[in-house]
Amino acid sequence: MVMRDFFKQAVQNIARFGDTDIFPFPVERHVFHELENDVLDLLGIMHAEFFGLKDANGDQIKEPSLSQFPPVNVNALAQVGHAGFRSATQLDPMWNAYLLGITLSIGDEIERKRLPSAERSVFSYRIKGVPDDRTLFDTSISWRDFMLESIERAGKASYVVTCDIGDFYPRVYHHRIENAVMQIAQGTDLPKRLDKLLSAFTSGGTSFGLPVGGNAARILAELALNSTDHLLRMHQIQFCRYVDDYHLFASSREEAFRHLIFLSEKLLANDGLSLQKSKTRVTSAIEFAKVEQFVLGLEDPVDSLKEGAGERDIETVRFMRLHIRYDPYSDDPDGDFERTREAVEKFDVLSMLTAEVAKVHIHGTLVKQLLKAAKALSDDVLYKIVPVLLDNISSLGPVFPQLSILLKDVAPRLPPVMRSQIVTHLIAAIRGGDPALQLDLHRVYALRLIALEWTVESEALLVELFIEPKSSPLLRRDIILVMAVWGNHHWLSDTLKNFSNFGDWERRACIIASFRLKDEGKHWRTNRAKSFSAFERLVNKWAGQKANVAGWEVPL
Repeated sequence: MVMRDFFKQAVQNIARFGDTDIFPFPVERHVFHELENDVLDLLGIMHAEFFGLKDANGDQIKEPSLSQFPPVNVNALAQVGHAGFRSATQLDPMWNAYLLGITLSIGDEIERKRLPSAERSVFSYRIKGVPDDRTLFDTSISWRDFMLESIERAGKASYVVTCDIGDFYPRVYHHRIENAVMQIAQGTDLPKRLDKLLSAFTSGGTSFGLPVGGNAARILAELALNSTDHLLRMHQIQFCRYVDDYHLFASSREEAFRHLIFLSEKLLANDGLSLQKSKTRVTSAIEFAKVEQFVLGLEDPVDSLKEGAGERDIETVRFMRLHIRYDPYSDDPDGDFERTREAVEKFDVLSMLTAEVAKVHIHGTLVKQLLKAAKALSDDVLYKIVPVLLDNISSLGPVFPQLSILLKDVAPRLPPVMRSQIVTHLIAAIRGGDPALQLDLHRVYALRLIALEWTVESEALLVELFIEPKSSPLLRRDIILVMAVWGNHHWLSDTLKNFSNFGDWERRACIIASFRLKDEGKHWRTNRAKSFSAFERLVNKWAGQKANVAGWEVPL
């Protein structure tokens, strides 16, 4: 395969599944989907000119791609639990695709260097031999397989160590990845490309950290841990791993601690990584197996729960064991949805959700499952659930992205008055300083719901947020797009005058929004076309094509 083929895999994957599982899908993914060949041409140029171009005399005639098209990434805090936060990065769209493309070009070699999947030790993100247009990874190998194998191995052991790496993705050393890639791609400049690109992605050009959420980072993270996997096997330590979660198996308590010390030493000495103290456990194999069998649903809740457990406890456990997944690209999406609906309607989701939000701290995993289930419920039940969610936004901060996605998905099914209530509640929450809406990431999700209905109040809020000094580029980008959806010509006309002062994310939104200004927008684009970057020209081309389609709306 040539490099264009790998870039094509990357572009198609991003267009279908998005670039991360943390941020809302960016509008640029539509450009990837509908102008695929143009995007591939630009990626080819970025690749050819990555180190710049020189003439026959050795004089620089083209700057390196990272100088021509510097990646403009956006960092934001994502909430973890009730009071925890982690840094997340929305990567520049083109450089994100480039990173995934060059990573996929060595994907097969990375997979061959890993412990074979047949050994049943490493289960996370096993790259397919022949990727298709649905996923890059082998979906037949999952976290559940990791747990089932762990339970089976526990049956042959006396003790099990459970542990995971603290702050794994942000702490991965670039030089470890570069060294590992050098073993795979000897005689090529790929290791240097990856190192330069990863350094450009990290704050201050530091030499560690992978952007969380994207498939390139997932593949490279597996490569980073590959050496430790091999060392564990060489020292005949039985283990199972899924991303940064380890299960180590031992014949005695003393051996279990030796295994734990060995893993801790190797991670720290070789990778500068350490295990989370709060999540490290040494338990008997019998206790481990019993707990995990219970979690996986291999025992009946009535038999597994402690004596005195009530009906609600049993119902909750059974509900958590449901496999709720909506895949529009499956062989039978309608049938899958109906089967999910039938399974979900056996539970009183409304009562379970009402009981959960009444607690001081919600059970995040349970509430996420309830939100996924709500989508499959009948309209009459859904109409009762939405007010419960809106009245408890403050307590739902840990799951606000999932809450927003649900409300956006079901909005077409809701009566107009309920859609208005969603907008009203979110405006009040933002203005009132609700903890759940103080993060810019959550506000970006909220904007896509506020866009459901124009009101004087919603318009005023967006104007205030746009000029707020601390608002992120992603928030300002989406405000521009929402104003375009609403057809707010006066604000758009005034705002587009500041185009040259905006960053890349807002500039692309301005280009799209300009098509709502008809002739004024056409003159605006004509006057600024020479200042457009290569990718901005593609965005302009895409928006121009879509604007000529009757009934087209700016996607959010």
